[in-house]
Amino acid sequence: MAFTLKPLPLMFASGVLVHGAYDAVRVLVSYRVINLGGGGAEVGLVAATFALVPLLLALRIGRWVDGHGSWGVMVVGGVLSLIACVGVLFSPTLLLLGLANALLGLGQVMTFLAGQGVIMENSPPEKFVNGFALFSLSVAVGQSIGTPLVGVLVEIRRAGGPAGIVDVDLAMMAMVVAVALALPLMLLLPRLQGGDGRAQSSRPKPDMLGIARIHGMPAAVYASLVVLTGIDLITAYLPVVGEHYGIAPLTVTLLVALRSVFSMLSRAGMPLLMRIASGPTLLTAALAVSTPAIIAAAFTGNTLLLAVLMAVVGFCWGMSQPLSMNWVAILVDPSIRASALSLRLTGNRLAQVAVPALAGSLTGTFGPGAVFVTSGLLTGTAAVSTRIFFKEKPGEPEGPGERNES
Repeated sequence: MAFTLKPLPLMFASGVLVHGAYDAVRVLVSYRVINLGGGGAEVGLVAATFALVPLLLALRIGRWVDGHGSWGVMVVGGVLSLIACVGVLFSPTLLLLGLANALLGLGQVMTFLAGQGVIMENSPPEKFVNGFALFSLSVAVGQSIGTPLVGVLVEIRRAGGPAGIVDVDLAMMAMVVAVALALPLMLLLPRLQGGDGRAQSSRPKPDMLGIARIHGMPAAVYASLVVLTGIDLITAYLPVVGEHYGIAPLTVTLLVALRSVFSMLSRAGMPLLMRIASGPTLLTAALAVSTPAIIAAAFTGNTLLLAVLMAVVGFCWGMSQPLSMNWVAILVDPSIRASALSLRLTGNRLAQVAVPALAGSLTGTFGPGAVFVTSGLLTGTAAVSTRIFFKEKPGEPEGPGERNES
């Protein structure tokens, strides 16, 4: 009998490796921009390239997962991610660095959508929220390991290097190895047909606009995009804030990782949290509580206070992601779930292109903390819009973490 591994553990292990690398590499990209002579505006522009290609291709990728399954998308995404990491390591100019970062963004969106596809292919709908929590947990575990690891490696090289230069080469080599190790695990995933293994509907599939018009979809996508954009801003701009306040790179990476650790804790505790409160209540509370915390991060260089704020933000945003994934997935027919999740990701990427570029332009006038004020204001409006939607629809079963099974 051939030896086989269960798909969810394989998805989890490969997710730890690649998503830990994505977050860590994006911190390193910010330092590479600075080393190549860039400032806050350039950091914002390069950070925006991460979302540019996925913005154009996410819906096509989602449709492919719906029709053909997640395996091919996962493997190709892993290969592209490996090439991109090598590109970041050796890019000699800001232009080439931006191109490598864009390729990394494409690899990330492919592995992200494929990972969600693995959940939907191997879980019943009533278990989606737990599956998405497991998927999100793999992301958080990877970030909690990868980001501190590169911080330590940067410090090792920094101790013997010239003052003012943050040498990221050793750390980037480690991330290349991490992505390479994930590829065999991806290859072992089962090759299943899309559409959750059931018969595909013969009805024409709605386009992106049609999916966006589904009742509840705009609120769900907005709640998701403000959180993911906020995570990106922390990852890209905490190094800039650290440079502004004289915080060492190791401390910065530990602060970024602390957010990931507390996201991991909230995702691991999702089954318990769902017993305490409903999905809409949890999502609204998470957005509301994180709003003042992320705004406060704009006004302090105290590392202890920043650690507390990152912990609060991490725990709240950790809940938000699987809840918004589940909310989107259960709003639509099973045959287009990956497409709907790709719409969610397209909204995320649109915000990831616009918000970092806008926030980066504000740093010259208002300082690097302006990006966190921007993120806080967006998060606050998401809390209000989520609350309004579910207050108007108190009996709505299709909220985050809720489903009527007949």
